[in-house]
Amino acid sequence: MNTLLFYGELLPKTIHGISISNYINLNILRESFETIVVEIDSSKDNISVYSKLRYSIFELFKVRNSIKNKSVNFFYASLPTSTLGVLRLLAVLLIVKKKSGVKVRSLLHIHRGDFNNKYANSFIFRCVIKAFISLGCEFILLAIKQKKEINEILNVKCHVLENAIIEDGEEQEKRKFNNENINILYLSNYIKSKGIIDLLSSFSDYESIGNKKITLNCYGSFLDENIKK
Repeated sequence: MNTLLFYGELLPKTIHGISISNYINLNILRESFETIVVEIDSSKDNISVYSKLRYSIFELFKVRNSIKNKSVNFFYASLPTSTLGVLRLLAVLLIVKKKSGVKVRSLLHIHRGDFNNKYANSFIFRCVIKAFISLGCEFILLAIKQKKEINEILNVKCHVLENAIIEDGEEQEKRKFNNENINILYLSNYIKSKGIIDLLSSFSDYESIGNKKITLNCYGSFLDENIKK
């Protein structure tokens, strides 16, 4: 059986769209591969630069130790959104390729919709992406439209895998929906850039629409003490 190294964020430690996608995909991959899991902590994204660098070094040793005396055939990870994140991922991939001693098929899952914009406006990001391509990486994208957009600027093998959700039949049977209420779900870490502050401000203006009350249900993790306050 081929060995796959997974590197990324997972439920329940991290709660957002990428960690849910990773959780679903990893469970499927386990059916066909011997898997090595190196889970990263997204809460480390909101610490000082020095601490980030120290944590990144720790992650590199963690990866190195996880594949000690093992050959990795496949590498799967989500492409980070930050510059430091893609640099760290590049270093991880280089370690995997060097330690494995075999040709590693590497697949990077892109969850961001602004890839082309980031590629055009960030010199470092552009260089790292070209390095990934030179190492034979393939991209997994969320839509055919995105595949066409990326293929306009890069010569890289792309695959399309639409997003999914975790469906629990038993839990769905237990739920009772009240047609007199409007229930809205916010599922993400509490980060300003995700719009949580604007969302809460909007809900403070509307207690009801017509004769229907509105309820906002929020589920996530606090990564910023100021946002928590």
